[in-house]
Amino acid sequence: VADEVRALAGKTRESTQQIQGIIETLRSGAEDAVSIASLGIQEAEQGVAQVVEAQQALQGIRQAVERITDMTQQMAAASQEQSHVAEDVSRQINRVAGTVQKTADNANAAATRGGELEHISSGLRALVERFNR
Repeated sequence: VADEVRALAGKTRESTQQIQGIIETLRSGAEDAVSIASLGIQEAEQGVAQVVEAQQALQGIRQAVERITDMTQQMAAASQEQSHVAEDVSRQINRVAGTVQKTADNANAAATRGGELEHISSGLRALVERFNR
């Protein structure tokens, strides 16, 4: 019986050592899992921070694009207004040119008539002088 108790005690000791080894392996694995989980959490937090940063950058880009779009629309409106003003100025210049041409034509006609009147006046003077003699 004593041999059996000794054998059983030896087996119990071996089993206890195996169980302690398994427990140590499990404990080590659990520590590794906790370390890996902690790293995963840190990386996830960094990822979230990067996403927030990217979102803010995209928001800034969107606002800049909106400002550029507004400025482009304002420039287009100003260009269109300048085009209308230029067309109006061109029409007015054409009117002035037409008026100047008419004035020049009238001046030429007046000069021609003035020459004719001078010729008639000379003829009338000659006639008056003939009667006065």
